[in-house]
Amino acid sequence: ETFAKRLKEIMTEQNLSPKELATQIGVNASTISNWLSKKTTPNISCLPKLNKALHVRTNYLLGLDDKKR
Repeated sequence: ETFAKRLKEIMTEQNLSPKELATQIGVNASTISNWLSKKTTPNISCLPKLNKALHVRTNYLLGLDDKKR
């Protein structure tokens, strides 16, 4: 739940659509939509790509701490 909430928050802050983020990290837009709707969570190999694209730490995305960068 925390992951989806934080992902949505960051995407909104950065004005990123699911399609734009999907293109940046090499997944389908439906994958991002599934993450946002809490249907699925990213596999481990996507986390570094998300960090790079969104400029946030993995621990922040996963709700393990509150430091974004």
